[in-house]
Amino acid sequence: MPNCASMTRMVRTACPLNCWDGCGWLVEARGRQVLAVRGDPDHEITRGFVCPKAQYQVERHHSARRLRFPLRRTPGGWQEASWESALDELAEAVDRSRRRHGTLSIMSYWDSGSMGLLKRLDQRFWNQFGPITVPAGSLCWSAGLAAQQADFGANLAHDPVDHANARFILIWGRNPLDTNTHLRPFLKVARDNGARLVVVDPVSTATARDADLHLAVRPGSDLILALSLGHTIIEEGLADEEFLGSRVRGFEDYRRLCRQFPPERVEEQTGVKAGLARDLAREYAGSRPAAILLGYGLQRYATGGAAVRAVDALAAITGNIGIPGGGASYATTYVASCFADLSGEAPAHRQVPRVTLARQLLELDDPPVRALVVARSNPASQLPRTRRVLEALAGLDFLAVIDFTLTDTAEVADLVLPATTVFEEEDIYFCSWHSYLTYGEAAVEADPGCRSDLAIYGALADRLGLGRSFGSDRPAREWIADALRPLEVWGLTPGRLRGRSLRHPGAPLVPWQDGGFATPSGKLELLPAAGGLPSGPPEDPYPFRLITPRHRQSIHSQFYDEVQAALDLPASGPPAVLIDEERGRGLGLDPGEGVRVISPWGDLACQARFIRGSHPDALVIYAGGRVGSSCANVLTPDRLTDIGLGAAYYECPCRLEREGTGERSL
Repeated sequence: MPNCASMTRMVRTACPLNCWDGCGWLVEARGRQVLAVRGDPDHEITRGFVCPKAQYQVERHHSARRLRFPLRRTPGGWQEASWESALDELAEAVDRSRRRHGTLSIMSYWDSGSMGLLKRLDQRFWNQFGPITVPAGSLCWSAGLAAQQADFGANLAHDPVDHANARFILIWGRNPLDTNTHLRPFLKVARDNGARLVVVDPVSTATARDADLHLAVRPGSDLILALSLGHTIIEEGLADEEFLGSRVRGFEDYRRLCRQFPPERVEEQTGVKAGLARDLAREYAGSRPAAILLGYGLQRYATGGAAVRAVDALAAITGNIGIPGGGASYATTYVASCFADLSGEAPAHRQVPRVTLARQLLELDDPPVRALVVARSNPASQLPRTRRVLEALAGLDFLAVIDFTLTDTAEVADLVLPATTVFEEEDIYFCSWHSYLTYGEAAVEADPGCRSDLAIYGALADRLGLGRSFGSDRPAREWIADALRPLEVWGLTPGRLRGRSLRHPGAPLVPWQDGGFATPSGKLELLPAAGGLPSGPPEDPYPFRLITPRHRQSIHSQFYDEVQAALDLPASGPPAVLIDEERGRGLGLDPGEGVRVISPWGDLACQARFIRGSHPDALVIYAGGRVGSSCANVLTPDRLTDIGLGAAYYECPCRLEREGTGERSL
């Protein structure tokens, strides 16, 4: 890196946020200063533009709120600590818990708050350390992944470029205009060529309002709606018999399941008029090639995995799998699966679902978890049942957090270690939407008071006698070279990749074109008889269902202040709750009125806001708020999805009361 403080340089890297897009970046820097972030025009998917969160990361990098030295909790409050003493304290706490209670009393909790291939090296450290307690499943997407794994045998999606070939696009439980903005140009090409765009979503999102048709499905009834569409397609002879005969297994069981759900019988459950449902089924089946783009929304229910499988089945029975412009695209793990595994051989870790972490921390024994190390995650805000989470964290002997700022989790920790930002790190970046990978180079030298996750775990390994097996003396560049070794057969060497974004040449543009699937049978496996179906419409005392999507200005709990600003609300004030306007006025509410949202698990003061076109049973509070003022997870249940150990956040009945009046529910 040049030492000349006056020299302006442009460095190529990528956004580290766990977002669909994986934007390519050009970072302008001078000395230790990051001057600006621009979109990389040479990135063929993100094409030179970035969302506001790129600038927010620059602001955080320079912010006075950024942590620049370790913090130790004392009876008198936070105290600055040297790195040497902080790392000694962490090593001593881990070793003390191991000696007193065994290695299973230690838990490493990580997630995807900051992406990058080398972030996985914390798992290498713990694998070298011994069997501990680790999280399983996902708060984000695992029910959908498990569903498509069952159907196709692997998680593959059509390349974004291919969506432009579709004649019909059905977006289900996804809002790309806000959360996947680089998909928009590909949708535009398809629509300019005559494709129709239909959105299925309980909420009137930006994407729904832009569509040719929006079906405001009742929250939680996606599975039933998908089966009713399948009923029409089969009943009216619109299925692709040739595809079913040669490439599909389980059709007769699926047919029997669909017979139970004619659109007329389930109209009240889904909130979709029978005629409209039949018209959609006919149009989708008759518009080949037709693409389905699934989002995380429909799999955040107790039957979320079955819902995704039922939507996959629509693509299967119409022969829209394995053809350009078709598919049922959820996410791809192709690139992620191609790297060398840096984590090493894993011992018999004790796994606990992320969703039920608080319950596990309070109830596990033999041994209980006594020491917890949190990296790139904010479980106090992101886990459901926030109050129980805080109770569980308070009961630990020791809690350490690695992060940029004092998050809600860091606020209750015993030790906080300040991490470097993406501008100070060298790493490989990729995402689950497209198949490009970027060799990101550091734009500036690291702040003297901050360290990378790799450096932190390397120093901890040295203190606990694991330095040699962990590889604590190896620089990032050597780890990257090791990780890329399997990709060298494709010409993706460190030398070719450094400072560039390239598409993995082996990634399919159109999955499953060769006729086979990765399932044990080699065929696409249709959804069998559903083990459990959603209940009917909500009833008193909880007549609403809460949806907690991500706002376009934030991601999870990062940058939530920007959400409040966008809604013209104070950063530390209550959040907005979005209510269908007709329903809200029918309750006698006024926009801006204070209300309290109450679920079986908690309550939250909010400001009522009206939107048009959502299902009247749906309430929306954006995810990511601060604990104690705006965190929607005080309301959500710690319930698992049917498969994949996912979070059934949206299985959340609730009611409204006028704030401060003591009135009964509205």
